[in-house]
Amino acid sequence: MDTLRLYIVTWNVAEQMPPSTLDLSNLLNISDNKDHLPDLYVIGLQEVKLDIFSGHWGSAFRNALKSYNYVEMNSIRLLGIVMYVFSLEKHITKIRNMETGSTPTGLLGILGNKGGVTFRMDLYGTSICFVNSHLAAHDGHCAERITNYNTILQNQKFKLNQETTSIFFHDYVFWFGDLNFRLHGDMTAKEINEEVQKKNITELLKLDELTRVRESGEAFSELQEEVPQFNPTYKYLFGKSVYDLGRRPAWTDRVLFKANTNAYQGVTLDMKQMSYNSVESYTVSDHKPVYSEFNIKVFSDYSDKEVKFSNIDTWYTDKENTAVCHVSSDISPSIWDWVGIYEENIT
Repeated sequence: MDTLRLYIVTWNVAEQMPPSTLDLSNLLNISDNKDHLPDLYVIGLQEVKLDIFSGHWGSAFRNALKSYNYVEMNSIRLLGIVMYVFSLEKHITKIRNMETGSTPTGLLGILGNKGGVTFRMDLYGTSICFVNSHLAAHDGHCAERITNYNTILQNQKFKLNQETTSIFFHDYVFWFGDLNFRLHGDMTAKEINEEVQKKNITELLKLDELTRVRESGEAFSELQEEVPQFNPTYKYLFGKSVYDLGRRPAWTDRVLFKANTNAYQGVTLDMKQMSYNSVESYTVSDHKPVYSEFNIKVFSDYSDKEVKFSNIDTWYTDKENTAVCHVSSDISPSIWDWVGIYEENIT
């Protein structure tokens, strides 16, 4: 088995534009040592503003990664909920069956101001599913968040790989986003802030709604989460790392995961969470971004059916070009088949 490193970011950007001076290298933990770069970056954003400039966040992340041989594999959007998937170029020929989906859970169950977007793929013979969700807001709405979770889980289906038609049928699952779970009880914002300043994080987390609904089996019980060691990520004053005490601070922004380690006979898959933290230095939003790194095991001897193209020595801009491909006899054509033509330097 080989080990790949995945880097996941979730950030509610509160309808703010990325400042021209925004430096994402700290959030992405980008290293000049290219041997230590993650194999995949998956960026989940919430509350991305809907206007003609809505692509600026995608551009900001693309610009941060463009010098490191990353290819944007896909982007998925449901109104303000957006997910970007970047892979090191060397892996793209081992990615199969990419599929996206979205499930709105907003007003009347049809508006996309809340809900989830998904991206699934097969990578070196293992199946991976990513879910970026933005669940119902505000204190006192825990039951609605539970309903949102179950709606996404029940309604999101996939077609390309018949063994992974649902989220939890995948070998590896990552569910992240602004899950909006608050603190149980009647502590005031001021009291919560005082406990944070005293570094009584462990005591506060005993009141965490997400932990409680996982333990009760009402939602997210299929997934794991390492105990957060960072401060509540919401709600901050814009431009500062100081809480806005008009709302009770809470760990709204989370990353959860699941590994089906015994999916294959004679082989044990494995996942290790290497880091889980927030970055308080970013002040553009009233949320702090959260990141998590994972090591996952994939098949080292993986080989799949391939389509090979004959080399074309010269491309003509004013004439018709012909590309000849050789298809293995065990490949069955599908309506999903496609051919992409890219510039040589596609990153």
